[in-house]
Amino acid sequence: MKSGVDIAAAFAACNGDSRSFVNDEIAANVAIPFGVSGTTAIWSDRMRNCLVTEAEHLADRTVYQICAAKTLIAQGKLSWSIVTHYYGSFFAVHALIRLQGNCYVRVGKDLVYLTADDALDPSNHNFTVRAKNQAATHKVIWNQYNSLYRKFACAPDLSPVTQSNYALWERDRRDATNYDLKTGYHEFRMKSSELNREIRRFRADTLVQAQRSLADDELGMEARALLRLKLLLTVLRQVEISSPFRTYYQSRRQRREQFVRDNLQSPQSQQRLLSWLT
Repeated sequence: MKSGVDIAAAFAACNGDSRSFVNDEIAANVAIPFGVSGTTAIWSDRMRNCLVTEAEHLADRTVYQICAAKTLIAQGKLSWSIVTHYYGSFFAVHALIRLQGNCYVRVGKDLVYLTADDALDPSNHNFTVRAKNQAATHKVIWNQYNSLYRKFACAPDLSPVTQSNYALWERDRRDATNYDLKTGYHEFRMKSSELNREIRRFRADTLVQAQRSLADDELGMEARALLRLKLLLTVLRQVEISSPFRTYYQSRRQRREQFVRDNLQSPQSQQRLLSWLT
């Protein structure tokens, strides 16, 4: 079973402060476009540093989305908080995939899939790039995450989802809020007393009774975002501890801490996130 320690060892030689990104590195090594069925091998001793740097950027975005969702809840914008928590989870998933040597990125107009030939061998700089169909990018990213982290040490148990299509439940819930006129935006039709009751329900600590929250069609979105953020921050902290280049990782972590202090008003939520960050 893979663990954060294995990932940390794979990125131990990376300073986490790449000035280029994965798509830059691919573009420098591959003739783009190469067609929808194209596959090519590349060698890059900078790619791992690009991957862990992007994982740090995506951790920032995850924290941002979770703080923004809490603000939306306090304002009574409950439907959009559900969508915002979805993106908190989605950015965390993007980061976690990168930390296993995989990612989907756009290079020019092409969507491509990068895989490390041996993600956990820091001396192996061989990667494979495949062209991907432009459709259903969220679906392929969720499926890849579930494949990589189904048997991963300390991965959160998100099992209390009763829907048959578990792997894509969050994507489908976001789509329902956005596009199904029967779902979401009920705030417009609520009395003030009803809306205030719902705000109190949404503001409750979803991890105090995590199993109950995960089984809830709405609160489960926040609980999943928080649990995936915790997993991501745990792995990134292990990378930091294993790295001789700790200054950059510490600086990024401290900026996230300050963002939480400045933007998360709930003392209980703030305390939890800060405990994960520090």
